[in-house]
Amino acid sequence: MKLSGKERNENAIEAGLQLIPGVGGALATLYFGRKQEIRFKRLEDFYSQLSDELLKIKDKFPPIEKHDQESLLSILEKLNEEIEKESIQYKINHLKIFFKNNILSPVTEENFDNRTVFLNIISDLTVFECEVLLKINSLKENESISAFDISKATDEDNYYTGSAIHRLRNFGLIGKDSKGITYRENLDSALLDRFKVSDFGKNFIQFCMQNDN
Repeated sequence: MKLSGKERNENAIEAGLQLIPGVGGALATLYFGRKQEIRFKRLEDFYSQLSDELLKIKDKFPPIEKHDQESLLSILEKLNEEIEKESIQYKINHLKIFFKNNILSPVTEENFDNRTVFLNIISDLTVFECEVLLKINSLKENESISAFDISKATDEDNYYTGSAIHRLRNFGLIGKDSKGITYRENLDSALLDRFKVSDFGKNFIQFCMQNDN
């Protein structure tokens, strides 16, 4: 059986640790033993918390036969990998929402790619980027906002906020509002571009960030 990239990396790390004179073997055992323990604990905690939440809405679950089995299993495998790595409760909460919506709305061959993209994005976003996205999403329909405005509201560095805006735009979650361009002397024009959440971004927020059930 061919090893995955993750398995090859872990084998390389283990082999590298074992090369350390005298303590290599013990260090490798300690590192991977502790790593597995943390992974299992994160998975255990995730599903323990989730089971209590899902118990309240179990009557809403469609029959498991409504799912495409291979697509559902692939989503679960990718999700579990992210749970094992994630230590920030804020992000874990969004992964729970993602899981819940996959159970409530069957995974099919047609929506599999879209949901995989959603999972990749929610796993990759930082907490601050999530907060910026939700800040933009809270605007009225005819409103938009700039990195400069968000920086003032959050007391964050202009370019730190600008970087978050740039990443959100690259993911397709927000788009520039061409009607809202302004100018300020001695301020980078990129910080004044105004943005709104895209339709794709709204779908992402609803599926991964809003706990409506």
